[in-house]
Amino acid sequence: MGWAYAVREKSEFTRCFKYFLDTYERPERRCHYLHVDQGGENRSDQLCIFCDNKGISIYYTATDQHEQNGIAEAFNRVLQEKVTPTLERSNLPRKLWPYILYAAVYIRNRSPSKALNKTP
Repeated sequence: MGWAYAVREKSEFTRCFKYFLDTYERPERRCHYLHVDQGGENRSDQLCIFCDNKGISIYYTATDQHEQNGIAEAFNRVLQEKVTPTLERSNLPRKLWPYILYAAVYIRNRSPSKALNKTP
């Protein structure tokens, strides 16, 4: 299962992460850690304070070591491989890319998975 949020600026990451937790976190399913790259948006004081207050540990990957965040990187690549050609072939205005992104996530989350041996 994957999620994606369309943002105009990377600095919106903290806001999106807060929204994600508000939407999906439950007492029996708490977020204990956040695994991110070393981008500036992931090192903001706002994010660090928020995670500290929630008891969430932040783990940073080594610089330029994308394989350390392999699951997220693969998910992003799959989405990019769906969104970019769809947008180019459809001749839709570029401002509609968030809707294509959300549709790609929706389809991806409902596609059969070898790892789970079922359709979610």
